[in-house]
Amino acid sequence: MRDLLLAGVFILLILQVYKRPYFGVLIMAWIGYMNPHRLAFGFAYNLQWAAIATVITFIALLVTKEREPLPTTALTKFWIAFIIWITITTLFAIYFDLAFNGYKTFIKIQIGILFTILLIRTPHQIKALLAVIVFSIAFYGIKGGFFTIVTGGSYRVWGPSGSFIEGNNELAVALLMTVPFIYFFFTEAKQKWLKYTLLCSIILVVASAVGSHSRGALLALASTSLFLWFHSKQKVSIAVVFLSSS
Repeated sequence: MRDLLLAGVFILLILQVYKRPYFGVLIMAWIGYMNPHRLAFGFAYNLQWAAIATVITFIALLVTKEREPLPTTALTKFWIAFIIWITITTLFAIYFDLAFNGYKTFIKIQIGILFTILLIRTPHQIKALLAVIVFSIAFYGIKGGFFTIVTGGSYRVWGPSGSFIEGNNELAVALLMTVPFIYFFFTEAKQKWLKYTLLCSIILVVASAVGSHSRGALLALASTSLFLWFHSKQKVSIAVVFLSSS
């Protein structure tokens, strides 16, 4: 059932890429950060969703008029030089097979960055991409937060298998990195129900980070809380979040 649901959602989103090519970047970010296929149990688990999204986005990029030229800034020049340098060092690596495996992952990430530069330009598109990235990761925080509260923190919270945030430490750091961004959307929200939803999301994400049993997460939580406290006018809300994790 999950496999069919994921496939249906994926197809509906992909169909939007030809009308709005930047949707391809959003889909790639969703697959890359959330790894929704790791929540399935059948054919969807090992299907190359990211590769499919990349190919379709590339085709849309070739035919769209919304494509922007690659900006010739110092940052993009440094980025290109960095890719060339990594390519050269990989070719001359002592353990080439191991280096090349890492290089393939590196290149896939750079392709995603290139598509992002070419297709994501407007403030609306930037906010949409940020929201997809943040809530793709926060999904595991919200789910893990409920799990931690229900079980009293007796079990460790893990990330999606086979992903960069599979381990408890990696997941905890990623979750805590989303907190300031969720708070940003909290300050931007106009509807009360959305504000309450985002505030509850922060509490659950923090609870999930604590439930990961990561000592590094505890230090990150303290520093994040202090940052938000000193830079926020909503100090009561921040205090509630901090106390809820104690």
